[in-house]
Amino acid sequence: MLQYAVVKKIIDAETAEISVRRQTACDGCRSSCSGCSSDKVITALAYNRIAAAVGDHVIVHSRTEKIIKTAAFVYLIPLVALFTGYGISSAFSSDEKLSVAAGMFSFFLGLLTVAVFGRASRNKNRIACEIWEITG
Repeated sequence: MLQYAVVKKIIDAETAEISVRRQTACDGCRSSCSGCSSDKVITALAYNRIAAAVGDHVIVHSRTEKIIKTAAFVYLIPLVALFTGYGISSAFSSDEKLSVAAGMFSFFLGLLTVAVFGRASRNKNRIACEIWEITG
């Protein structure tokens, strides 16, 4: 995915801190909904192999498959846990309330798992994009 960004700070010879305006699905429709009216800016680290300087407007590239894998992990783990907890509980008990409670408990365990692994991987994979081109 290509996005426009601004270099805010040089961290070292190959790393820069950039700010990117978050894009939404309806980006640019100028409606009054919360998605269009928000002007959220994300700060991230990027590989700076082309030696962009502070204040440069740049095009950054982030790997789409990494974003899709992360989104799948975040959304699917709790959902699979929900159905697994419900299924296992309903196989051993005919009480519907118990099965729903087991499913919800498993769902929250799935959320906890995502949070723990998210924090652990956040420090490992901090650089998610690369500066490809200086535009101005």
